[in-house]
Amino acid sequence: MVRRALLLALDNYSHSRLAPLQAPRNDGERLREALLGLGYANQAIDLHISSRNGELSTQRMRTRIRDFVESGKPNDELLIYISGHGMDQDAARLVVPVDYDMDDPMPADQLLSDHWLYGTARASKAEAVLVIADTCRSGAELVLRPTVLSKDISERPTATAPSATHGDAPTIAILYSCAKGRKSFATDGEAGESFFTRELCRVLADDKRAFTLGEVVDAVTQELAEAEAHHRQQPFLDERFTLPGRRGVPTKLVIKENEAARLSQRIDLSPWCRMLKETPFWPTVVAECSALGWQLLALAVRAETMLAEASRVLPGDRWRTDAALRRVYKGIEHLLGQTPVEAELAAMLLAAPLVHEAILAGLVLRLAAAGPVLDPPRAQAEPTASALAARAWRQALDRDDDFERRRAHLRLSGSAPQADDLLVWQLWSFAYGAGELWAYAPEKPAGASGWLNDQLNELLVPGITGQRNGA
Repeated sequence: MVRRALLLALDNYSHSRLAPLQAPRNDGERLREALLGLGYANQAIDLHISSRNGELSTQRMRTRIRDFVESGKPNDELLIYISGHGMDQDAARLVVPVDYDMDDPMPADQLLSDHWLYGTARASKAEAVLVIADTCRSGAELVLRPTVLSKDISERPTATAPSATHGDAPTIAILYSCAKGRKSFATDGEAGESFFTRELCRVLADDKRAFTLGEVVDAVTQELAEAEAHHRQQPFLDERFTLPGRRGVPTKLVIKENEAARLSQRIDLSPWCRMLKETPFWPTVVAECSALGWQLLALAVRAETMLAEASRVLPGDRWRTDAALRRVYKGIEHLLGQTPVEAELAAMLLAAPLVHEAILAGLVLRLAAAGPVLDPPRAQAEPTASALAARAWRQALDRDDDFERRRAHLRLSGSAPQADDLLVWQLWSFAYGAGELWAYAPEKPAGASGWLNDQLNELLVPGITGQRNGA
């Protein structure tokens, strides 16, 4: 995962009736330091202060933001921060550029709007796009040229309800420093700072309880209420511009890295976890012990991850189907019928198929570490677990002349895919007959007893249920 940030600070407003702002440049620098403290790489943070790096007109802001969002890659999480003057107009929140002319005001559709930001983010290949807008500054009375917002701004359909998840789009959220129609306050002078960004940075740096977006927003809201109660400024997440995408529900976006928060996010996104919860055994488990249910969910996401990695290594495996696990659970349900099942047995019934899938995936990953999975090397320099597994698989292939002749015949007859299918079938036949694959001695290193000791140790380690202290 790569986290990147674009920070835009609009401070040098040029019109005589639109006062320059001291806070945005200080806020941008302060947020940059906070992000570095969260583990962002220095080169992953692009801070643009208009008085230092060139004025930020609407077109330049759009270009910078569009280039940033379009550069997003799978597994990227993007953050866009904008600090400056802003205004509300009809259904839009608008960012005022530094070259705004109060004597010849622009129409709304020539300003940067939250509608445009949402639409631009929607097309990104990134996993998530979070926009933080610290605008609508107090002390500025702004006017627009009389106009009706263009259809693509004012009449754009609102974001899909949070109950649906869009795997073809990033998770999107826009966080405002204040509610619609309210002002965002800041102190004056060279050391001026926005109340909102100040408290946001404090929460990011010091709060040991807030890790997800929802938790961070709640913490900042509380800090603002305590520090600046007379201003009644409240951060605001607009549901129109939230989209549950590749990273799931926006409020569960992980802002501050934490193992438990990331695990919870993976559980929310996991088809296998949803499958577990749909079985008749799940209510029995969680009613008896919710922590046991959490361990099963942690096991499911780890096994699912191992299988995804194995599928990338062995993409031609047509013997396995994604429906296999569901069929196993349905088969168990059919066999037991209405027989009452205690929580311990129900948990075992749910866990065993997950461990089975993980072990088969673990074999593929072990073989891949030694060489081509379907053509293992005949000699290995070191007696590692991967080498031991590859040697045994190689020997199994070399002993079976009949299958080798059948594969050769299929390839000569132009049926190479069928020859590969036969080879994969041989792999799984070998797997079920290899005792070392299924042996597990957790206190021993991989290869000393079982080939997957270390992988199974990681698979079966208890999941973190509530320890979210940032460690």
